[in-house]
Amino acid sequence: MLIATAVAPTGEQAIARENRSEWGFRKGQQEVGLLVGYGFEIDGGGSDKPAMLKNLEFTLVRPRWGLFLTDRVGDGFLQGNLELLVEPAFLLSMTPTRRTGFELSILFRYHFATESRWVPFLSLGAGIIEENFDIPGRQSAGFNFTPQGGPGVSYLLDRNMAVSLEWRLYHVSNANTDTPNVGLNVSFLLLGFSIFF
Repeated sequence: MLIATAVAPTGEQAIARENRSEWGFRKGQQEVGLLVGYGFEIDGGGSDKPAMLKNLEFTLVRPRWGLFLTDRVGDGFLQGNLELLVEPAFLLSMTPTRRTGFELSILFRYHFATESRWVPFLSLGAGIIEENFDIPGRQSAGFNFTPQGGPGVSYLLDRNMAVSLEWRLYHVSNANTDTPNVGLNVSFLLLGFSIFF
């Protein structure tokens, strides 16, 4: 009897364990969501970058589909889940000209386990974009690459819904497939809503 009492969890311990697992993700779980955001060019090219590039502003609409590739992995504060994300996007350059871009990105996101509704994460990936920004002094409009990544945090409204806030550094470049290749470096702030199933 003493041994059974020492080994078996109490009712309160079992409830606490169940409550902690309520906010986790699992392998095979999927996500659908929508992001909206605002971004502006940051002066990553120094004083030789054309002045027009230093005043660019963008808005963005980005649907999302995700698939969790792992159950919880890691130890200590590094515990978390790895997710694969596929994100098409529509970009609109607001100033100095109103031009558009259509993008498809694939990213990996690591969600840190916190045993709470707040889940910080890191994202890293790349995409391809077809755009007609056609801004003098940079690479010609058309096909470009978009490496990107950054930190963020989700707040779980319940087991199946979350809102998120993230910052993403977004680079647009033709990878020297054409000249000139003056890349864009855009700082994006993104707000999102997701459903998990």
